Amino acid sequence: MLRIEIISFASSPGRHIAAMEQEYVERLSSWCGVEIRSEVESRKSRVLKELEERGGRCTRIMLDEAGDTMSSKEFAHLLSTRMNQGISRLAILIGPADGWEESDLTAADSVLSISKMTFTAHLCRLLILEQIYRAFSILRGTAYHRD
Repeated sequence: MLRIEIISFASSPGRHIAAMEQEYVERLSSWCGVEIRSEVESRKSRVLKELEERGGRCTRIMLDEAGDTMSSKEFAHLLSTRMNQGISRLAILIGPADGWEESDLTAADSVLSISKMTFTAHLCRLLILEQIYRAFSILRGTAYHRD
C-alpha cells in the first residue's frame, strides 16, 4: 500500500481545517496511508536530507507556484505511474512562506503548482488531500470525480 507524507513548513492548522484533513485521511485509508505533519522552517534542510537519503524508495513532489500544472486526471496518472514503478512512499512538500530556494527544487522528482493563485500552507494541505482522494477515485472508477 502506498504511504503518502504531506509535509508543510508552517504551523499546524486550526481545528476546523484539521477536522477536514482528517476526513480525507479517513476516506483514503482503504487506498493508501496518509501522514500529515508540520515542520518549522529551520528544519527544512534536515527534512530534505532525510528524504534524499531514502533514495528511490520515495518520490518527492514539491508544491511551488512556478511548478507544472496538471489536471486531476493527469495527477491520477502520475500517482498510478509511480505505484506501477513500485514506489511505496510519496512525499508531498509544501514550502515555507517565502517559497522554496532554487537548490531545494532541484532535489524534487516533480515540482507541481496547485494554482497560479497563492494559498496558505494550510489550504494547500487541504487542497492536495482532496486531489489525492480525487485521484484515487479516478483510478478506482468511483462516482466522486465527474468529467
